[in-house]
Amino acid sequence: MAPETGEEYYQALIENAMDIISVLEADGTIRSVSPAVTQILGYPPEERIGKTIDSIVHPDDLPALRRTLEEARGGGRVSATLEYRYRHKDGSWRLLESTARNLLQNPAVRGIVVSTRDVTQRHIAEEALREKEAALRDSQAQLQALTARLLTGLENERSRIARELHDDLNQKLAFLAVEAERLEQRMPESANRLRDGLRALQRRAVELSDDVRRMAHRLHPAVLDDLGLEPALRSYCTEFSRLAGIPVEFSCQGLPEVLPPEIALCLYRITQEVLHNVAKHSRSRQATVTVAGAADAIDLSITDSGIGFHAEQARGKGGLGIASMEERVRLVDGSMAIDSVPKKGTRIEVHVPLPRENR
Repeated sequence: MAPETGEEYYQALIENAMDIISVLEADGTIRSVSPAVTQILGYPPEERIGKTIDSIVHPDDLPALRRTLEEARGGGRVSATLEYRYRHKDGSWRLLESTARNLLQNPAVRGIVVSTRDVTQRHIAEEALREKEAALRDSQAQLQALTARLLTGLENERSRIARELHDDLNQKLAFLAVEAERLEQRMPESANRLRDGLRALQRRAVELSDDVRRMAHRLHPAVLDDLGLEPALRSYCTEFSRLAGIPVEFSCQGLPEVLPPEIALCLYRITQEVLHNVAKHSRSRQATVTVAGAADAIDLSITDSGIGFHAEQARGKGGLGIASMEERVRLVDGSMAIDSVPKKGTRIEVHVPLPRENR
């Protein structure tokens, strides 16, 4: 028999292997074991020869190891791999990975060859990685919860300020305009210059009142609470077209009669943000806002024919627009897609599932 296929060849492989190489009899008794057993498990080879491979295996892992050896004894050139705990000579447990291969019919070996390596450190590293990933997931969940609370707090504060502007400041401005008009009517005909001043004061009070009303509407649209999403969006698109000089084609169909307020506010705020960006960045001459309700969801689509942009680059610049929209959509379990090509316009689509009670 040639040396490279004889017993001397296999013995040389065993003695120089970095892993533990054991040759077992058919009953599982260790016939020979490589010197690596000393470095990895602390046992001199002679202490393991004649013992069974499962003699110092952790009791919980014994059944699996015995099944694996039984598979390897099953005939043919069967190979099986298993991780299990093995007692080190110092009494500690090490996690080993063994592959058993049936070479009982090979005349140069006539045994089951088991290749074993210590994977304890790998296991510790993997466990540490899993713990770090779990901690990262917890941190992300906490950050998302904090973001949700911040958005909710922001909306509540906006609503409070809007009510104060509308119910207090706007009322006072309206009273001021009425008083100016009353004084004008009581003045004698000869006081023309004073009358002109009062008229100018009245006009400024009315203009300021309109400004406060618009500010209150931007902070929190009362029409959204009072009349619902469709009238609120239609009103906003009309006002945007007037102020920005960009025509907005609005269409809406299939909305349920009752819509959860958080969903209505989400879609309204996203429309506000997108149209604001259309006016500020897109150079578009027109925009389209489409809302379509289905049995189980609502879809919002906003398009423009402007210069477009790269969404990832926009995120990378640190702007909060896209991030805040995505977070709003996430809070209502929805999804948002941005389809934008430079010089070819932008389409933003939002899909929000409806709660079962609103279907």
